[in-house]
Amino acid sequence: LIPILQYFCFFVNYCLNTSAIAVSATFIGGEQRLIIGFGTGHAMPFTSTSATTYQTGTQSVYGIWDWDMTAWNHLSSVKYATLTKIITSPYRTFTRSNLFTDTVDSQTSTTRTASIAIVCWNNSTTCASGNTQYGWKFDLPDSGEQVIYNPVFSGGTLLLNTTIPPQSSVGQCTLLLPTGWTMAFDMGTGGGKLQNVFPDSNGSLTVLTGASSIVGLKQGAVGTPYIVSIGSKQYAISSNVSGGSPPINQLNTQGGVTVKRVSWEQLR
Repeated sequence: LIPILQYFCFFVNYCLNTSAIAVSATFIGGEQRLIIGFGTGHAMPFTSTSATTYQTGTQSVYGIWDWDMTAWNHLSSVKYATLTKIITSPYRTFTRSNLFTDTVDSQTSTTRTASIAIVCWNNSTTCASGNTQYGWKFDLPDSGEQVIYNPVFSGGTLLLNTTIPPQSSVGQCTLLLPTGWTMAFDMGTGGGKLQNVFPDSNGSLTVLTGASSIVGLKQGAVGTPYIVSIGSKQYAISSNVSGGSPPINQLNTQGGVTVKRVSWEQLR
């Protein structure tokens, strides 16, 4: 996993501040692939002499294929898609242009949608031509939006909370709080899923034919989402930036995910 982040530093020409990574085994493009998900951003806490400062410029969420799985495949019965490792110059490298670009299909004041995406994986037959991609990227669209909290992987999705810094000014009496989106990316493509990850305003998970699915909610959640299982359902719980009741969102677990208790701990 470390070489992947080294490559990331290389293909953006400098190292950005990134979240911790979330790793998943995803069957996509006709093969089982190891995908590494993370976001970029940074917040420097306020001090007695300066306000909180944030990373500037466009920040992104990434899903990168860890393709160097030859050693693992030799040792395990579980096989992952892999590429030949090149040990002489020029080495195997890639840039942002080798990542599929995902975007928001539509955005309201409360929801974001995205369409189903297809990544043209390197050395595959996924697409009719141009199979040169190593994953996907999603440039966060709102001004200043970035990832300063770690993501989690659940039910085929990369789940995270983004932060949009407040537009405060010197001498302002009222302290503005940051806002942000709770996003759920298809780990294998970075796009939407066949059904809504979050229920729509009518509580429906169904997506009309050809329509985009809901992948984001604007609710000012902070921190890393905590996944709670109740019976056969899953919920994402985050802290609230204003300190009020925490946002609780039911997740539409897809891809044959079965929720059950695997361990327990008694707290005193």
